[in-house]
Amino acid sequence: MTCSPISFNANVDCRSTGENFAPTFLRLNPKGTVPTLVVPLQKTLGPDTESRYRPITDTKAIVEFLDKGRSVMSRTNTTSDAPAPALAPATISFSSTSATIIDDILHSEGGSPNSLLYMNARDDAQLKALAVFLFPFLKSRHEALSGFIAEASNEQSHLSQKTKAFYVEKQTSTQTLLDVFSKADVATAALDATAKAAREDYFATAKTAWEADLKESLTKLNGEIIGPYCLVPAPAGDQISIADLHLAGWLARIVSLSGGSISEDGDTVTAKVEAHIGGGFQFPKEAPATGGAVGARTTPQSKLAAFWDAIKDRPSFQRVYAEREVAQTLLRQCMRLTALWMFVSSICGLRKSRPSADGLVFGNSARPFGPDLAAATESDQCGGSFNVTCIQSFGTPEC
Repeated sequence: MTCSPISFNANVDCRSTGENFAPTFLRLNPKGTVPTLVVPLQKTLGPDTESRYRPITDTKAIVEFLDKGRSVMSRTNTTSDAPAPALAPATISFSSTSATIIDDILHSEGGSPNSLLYMNARDDAQLKALAVFLFPFLKSRHEALSGFIAEASNEQSHLSQKTKAFYVEKQTSTQTLLDVFSKADVATAALDATAKAAREDYFATAKTAWEADLKESLTKLNGEIIGPYCLVPAPAGDQISIADLHLAGWLARIVSLSGGSISEDGDTVTAKVEAHIGGGFQFPKEAPATGGAVGARTTPQSKLAAFWDAIKDRPSFQRVYAEREVAQTLLRQCMRLTALWMFVSSICGLRKSRPSADGLVFGNSARPFGPDLAAATESDQCGGSFNVTCIQSFGTPEC
């Protein structure tokens, strides 16, 4: 396979240094979201034309662009000497189902794994465990934002008022989360009135996120999937679609947040998701048994369990998520050591004591944590280090 040239491949570290909020990155993507893909415009792909570029900042648009770039739709025919079939739906009916799965469910506010990550605690013990992982990350982000705000105040960087307001909003919302996680090792009964109210608001929002919003999203999703893949029934082969790409990544994160593992089968991981949601929630077992042959499944299972079994052993899925799971395990160990250091150094006076939750202000009473959480997590389509890649094989329309 002959692949097209890659102009540059830059890492954006949003875990420790907050580079996705740096002024240089915000010029590409004012929302500071990752991933961001920089691509040439179609009209500037000619050999005698100087290329012009634009960023694609929406995950759905990035996936669609890459799908076209690897197929026979490539305008320059440099993507591959053996183009793969397009993954976009081929019929109006499938396009409608795909749009429902991707837009209305997977990328909806109620189904956001980013929000669920920050809201993945509904009691004191869970909050304490979650804080070990999230507190160092949020503290690093807050420090990075403080640095950007200081540079703007000292006119070291010339930023618009809109960008300055963006920094303040992100810093405030991050501080809101920090205030809750900073007292995670204190029992609710021992908190002062303000901190106790803040924690109760957090738990209420977490309960809604997991037990109502995600439950609704999963129920809709299980009903839309044809099975085992989103748009392809079992006898039709193993051709996946764009919807499957979105669902694979989304479900892998939900499974991880629920305590599941990439190595486990579909019935096991969906059972863990059901237990984590709680309240007796169960997926309907609508995927039929596959027969009595050796290795066949003899009992019905949910469509999402069938999807997981179909997707998890694909080499591409294993390369991405099995390796990522190992990396996340190592990261959690590092986070625990970091949290221990911060705790010990705070006691020894090497660092300032952790922030107080006094004066914590939330949003509306219906979903008190919602607005602040949305502001804090909007940029976290994922967590960690990401590629900002400029690909010259397939231009994007100028608009």
